Amino acid sequence: MMKTRNTNTLQRRTSRWLATGLTTVAIALSGAMSAQVNTYTFAESTETYAQITGTTSTAIGDDGTQTAIPIGFTFVFDGVARTTFSITTNGMIRMDGGAISSGWTNSLAVASSNRPLIAPFWDDNNMTGGEIRYSTTGTAPNRVLTVNWHNSKIGGFGSTAGAAVSSILRLYETTNVIEMVYSNPYTTTNSVSASVGLNGASTFLSVTPAATSTASGVTANNSINASVMANLAGKKLTFTPPMPCMGVPNAGSITSPVAVCSGNTVVLSATGLSSGIGITYAWEESPDGVGSWAPVVGGSGAATASYTTTAITMTRYFRIVTTCSTGPDVNNSNVVTVNLTTGGIAEDFSSGTIVGNCWSQSGTGSAVNLRYNAASGFGVGTGSIIWDFFTQSANATLIYTSPVVTPIVGVQYLQFDVAGRQYSVSAIDSIYIEESNDGGTNWTLVASGSNETGSVFNTVGLATTELNTPLAGEWASRSFLLTPGTDRVRFRGVSKFGNNVLIDNIALGGPPACSAPVATSDPVPNCPGGFDVDVNITAFGEILAVPETSATIEYTVNGNPQTPVAVGSTGITTLTGFSDGDLVVVTVTNDGDNSCNLTLASDTYTCPPVNDLCAGAIMVECNSVTTGNTTNATQTGAPTAGCDNTGDPYVYFATGRGVWYTVQGFDGQMTASLCGSSFDTQIWIGTDGCGVQNCVAGNDDAFALCASSGSRSIATWTGSSAETYYIYVTGWAANFGAYTLTMTCGDFNPACTENGLNLEFQNDANPGGVTWEIEDETGSVVVVSGTNAFPANSIGTQAICLP
Repeated sequence: MMKTRNTNTLQRRTSRWLATGLTTVAIALSGAMSAQVNTYTFAESTETYAQITGTTSTAIGDDGTQTAIPIGFTFVFDGVARTTFSITTNGMIRMDGGAISSGWTNSLAVASSNRPLIAPFWDDNNMTGGEIRYSTTGTAPNRVLTVNWHNSKIGGFGSTAGAAVSSILRLYETTNVIEMVYSNPYTTTNSVSASVGLNGASTFLSVTPAATSTASGVTANNSINASVMANLAGKKLTFTPPMPCMGVPNAGSITSPVAVCSGNTVVLSATGLSSGIGITYAWEESPDGVGSWAPVVGGSGAATASYTTTAITMTRYFRIVTTCSTGPDVNNSNVVTVNLTTGGIAEDFSSGTIVGNCWSQSGTGSAVNLRYNAASGFGVGTGSIIWDFFTQSANATLIYTSPVVTPIVGVQYLQFDVAGRQYSVSAIDSIYIEESNDGGTNWTLVASGSNETGSVFNTVGLATTELNTPLAGEWASRSFLLTPGTDRVRFRGVSKFGNNVLIDNIALGGPPACSAPVATSDPVPNCPGGFDVDVNITAFGEILAVPETSATIEYTVNGNPQTPVAVGSTGITTLTGFSDGDLVVVTVTNDGDNSCNLTLASDTYTCPPVNDLCAGAIMVECNSVTTGNTTNATQTGAPTAGCDNTGDPYVYFATGRGVWYTVQGFDGQMTASLCGSSFDTQIWIGTDGCGVQNCVAGNDDAFALCASSGSRSIATWTGSSAETYYIYVTGWAANFGAYTLTMTCGDFNPACTENGLNLEFQNDANPGGVTWEIEDETGSVVVVSGTNAFPANSIGTQAICLP
């Protein structure tokens, strides 16, 4: 075909205009195509509803649908160009003309089964008595698709009952704006659980009607009821997609320079950047900050306004490049220089953080349990670091490590202030002070300590109350000699789920003015009735790093000062003469400077009862009552196996504290009772001495037999006057306390606790012929016989209480 030249100027101009117009539309579409529905702007206004003219839809009745209806123009929804749609009587349309499955089940969601969709009022509705119309009006590029649900019955599970209401949906060409208009009134008496909004491929925008309605791209409201829907009456809801960027973007700015500790990362954030559709970001790095810019490698957030670098080990240069795709137009930010800061050992936590001078934290424990604390050493300063052992689970590590520094030379001490508390006898947390001369590849122990009373990291004794804010007087200073060549130190904490330790004012320095002696103290039993205390001194302390040659032991007993003891050689010094329960507090003083003293944990001891062991068993008599207490008894020598002849379902439990008694056997019934005791008891009866422990009776809970408590014990057995019986009084599990042991032989009435007398009768065939009386020393009768209750030809014992 021959090509011909177009000489029509108007046509040429029109063609050029059309080309320009098409280009502009293409740019607009390109920008809009990246807009997801959760980025649409939501607005609310008013409009009077009026039914439209147009094509009547074939979607009728309950759950009616019509598919593949042409929009009449290209409409961009959720960033995608659409040309068809489908209608359902249930108050929504599905874009692209696909079938609407289960359209009566409304659900705005990331994965809604009918997406992409637009829902003016989506519920299980019914169009019986109403109709749906649709039409496309206007001329390009400003055409409008309108869909009208007129006289719809809302909710009620597709019921035809309830008031009829109406709504309109409009889709605008070019701007891609969406409008929803509602009749007035707009409510029903049916049960309603509806959704209003937009649903794209992976996002949604859900409207909650109210006096001032709101829209959310995070939380979908799929339960709009009849009273809430009434807020839509006479309203128009407008959804506007974001507009694409145009022209050269604003590159923003980044704070420069930035200083960071070696080996750490840094977050670079740009402010004042252009944003919106078509805007992209890319972080770049240069070897000199001038040229050879290239995309960053590694790190995170390289395509966002905030970038986290890889580890910084040298000076580096960064910038962010902002691009608007419609040009494309590009703009670069200023260059940010990231410099190294060396940090140091000195750390007083004045920065409000524990990493202010390039210290770092690590370990298997939770990072939040090694943190900044507002309390300061001796109450002076702006903060400290706390090892939260109170919260940290047992055996986890909390490690605080210095930066690498220039290797130390000469005599240098690691100095710090500390406050710490022990939680319990078993929950003792440790901190190991360690040094390295190769930047932390290998570590050597400088000192080990704990928050146990008397150790390096204890200043506040023992208590289960959590230590968070020590008083000024609850701090102490510590210092430890480091090895020349050390270039890094750390505190390695190991939790035993105990109590907290706080450290402040970490520094390097010369020898301390003085150091306290090193010693321990331990109670040594001296029973019966008392104990001694062994004070073991392993060092006398120092003055300006020079060891002292003596120390003085000062101590108090129950708060009362005692005569000091001078000590001239290391080792054990025994303090004597303490009574059961005395509280002894020992202080070992530095003879050269009494400000550097060591106060040890308090010591106390109470001897066990004399019958704590079987060999010390105390004899009791038949028909007697004995009281005592097992609080200070031990488990040593407790019977290892028990027997239960009382029907008690519990098994003898040989872990309680206990005491021993013996009783001479009686030919007849014998009973040992712990009724009236103050704790959950057990009792054990045996023969054959302390070695064999042959059990003949036992009991844990006597239940109703003990009026005071069912958890008390009674053991009953048939005795023999040829035996000596051993009685072990103890508690179930770890119970202990005051007890009452009532020993009964024969038919003794336990109510007769003293001046009792047992008469044994051997009746013949005529027991009624036996009478008796008891006289006192003057010959006066004090008790006369009663009825002989024992059968003929039998033996019986009768208990008598004497006045």
